Amino acid sequence: MERKLKIYNTLSREIEEFNPLNNNEVGIYVCGLTPYDYAHIGHARTYVFFDVFIRFLRYLGYKVKHVQNFTDVDDKIIDRALKEGKKFREIAEKYEKAFLEDMEKLHVIKPDVMPRVSDHIEEISTLIVKLKEKGYAYEIDDGIYYHVPLFKDYGKLSHQNLEELNRHRIEPNPNKKDIKDFSLWKFAKEEDYKTSSVFKPKCCKEGRPGWHIECSAMSMKYLGNTLDIHGGGKDLIFPHHENEIAQSEAATDKVFSKYWMHVHFVNIKGEKMSKSLKNFIRIRDALSKFKASTLRIFLLSTHYRKDLDYNDESLSIAKKIDLDMRKSLGVMIYELNAKNPYLHKENKHDDRIRGKIMVYKEEFIDALLNDVHTEKAISIMKSFLDLFVESYQEYAKNNQEIPLQLIHHFYDEFAVMNNILGIYDEKMLKVNYPENALKLVEEREVYRNKKDYEKADQVREKLIKMGYIVEDFYNKTIIYPSIILDV
Repeated sequence: MERKLKIYNTLSREIEEFNPLNNNEVGIYVCGLTPYDYAHIGHARTYVFFDVFIRFLRYLGYKVKHVQNFTDVDDKIIDRALKEGKKFREIAEKYEKAFLEDMEKLHVIKPDVMPRVSDHIEEISTLIVKLKEKGYAYEIDDGIYYHVPLFKDYGKLSHQNLEELNRHRIEPNPNKKDIKDFSLWKFAKEEDYKTSSVFKPKCCKEGRPGWHIECSAMSMKYLGNTLDIHGGGKDLIFPHHENEIAQSEAATDKVFSKYWMHVHFVNIKGEKMSKSLKNFIRIRDALSKFKASTLRIFLLSTHYRKDLDYNDESLSIAKKIDLDMRKSLGVMIYELNAKNPYLHKENKHDDRIRGKIMVYKEEFIDALLNDVHTEKAISIMKSFLDLFVESYQEYAKNNQEIPLQLIHHFYDEFAVMNNILGIYDEKMLKVNYPENALKLVEEREVYRNKKDYEKADQVREKLIKMGYIVEDFYNKTIIYPSIILDV
């Protein structure tokens, strides 16, 4: 029986079976960064989660087109540009570059398309013209606005009624037709001219886009009028995603996105991490204290629909899990390098272990198929590596070598899990040991067997000077390069 992917849809508030619009092709748009400062751990959680989700979709055989924007024209960018006496693009480019560096260090695969608002003024203008023609957009003194009451389904994503929404005073202007109306286009002000953030579209007077129109225009350009999945942080549900739905569906008369997925907050002392509250941890600061693998384990250690608290205890747990997995993985990789291929006849003992391997593999996939439970997947990955060590120990107790074929089986299935979770990079998994290091290990084993511990220690010192961590593992010498076990 084929197992199907199920995900929680914010729109329906239910876990639904995932069925893309076009067979095995999936279009996913994830709201990206506003690059006016360095990205923080809250941002990292969103993008690491969607990185895992997209990796998993591709593992399942889907052809995924992943679009993630840069909101490079924004009030916050202009404010920073004014303070620093720079143009808006100078600010945006600096923090775009920093963000991409942070994502690469966190093993996040770069999206297929990363459009900027400033490069899509024509598409934004065309969309505003459509909304004008259909009567949804109107002009007042400071810009073009969307008239919310005309869209009868407004509030369907955030599940708020219109009276509740009236309490959200967004972009207050006494000349607006309704308090809920939001900006599509802002006419140019002095600060826009100073920072070169003024555009001359066909739709209206010179100025710059409002916040929400950009994502509708860019997502529909690259993925069509209806997306399979639209994602982002939980804080974007209202007003950003609610407004995207209103303007997109008003313009096209089509469903804007079939599924909506939102990642919950990273908190510090119970409060959402954010720049406005000045309680944020920058990604690059966290990376200066912890390995990328530890941070990915931490960020994936709680289900994406629950808040995650950034604290010493949680990070210590993630660090311990990372270290344990690195040690187990290091033994596996060392043995793959050190062992000479030899024939091994399968026996019932091997069959039992292989059976356990497949159980863990199925449990791992099931955890992700059922609304992407990354915390369960990490736990299973850890148990899987524990199984390898236990199996290794069983053979060692019986004075036997664990069969090379069995190690390969463990390694291949671990590689599948890791390719989905992205915890360890390719360099670590593909590390090779030079012949001289392997010969020194063999030499040390000879001395140990002869109980010549003085010479064995001398060889150990040579290996340490070569940059290896040396460990006696079940009466065998195992060496770890720093890329695997740098403690």
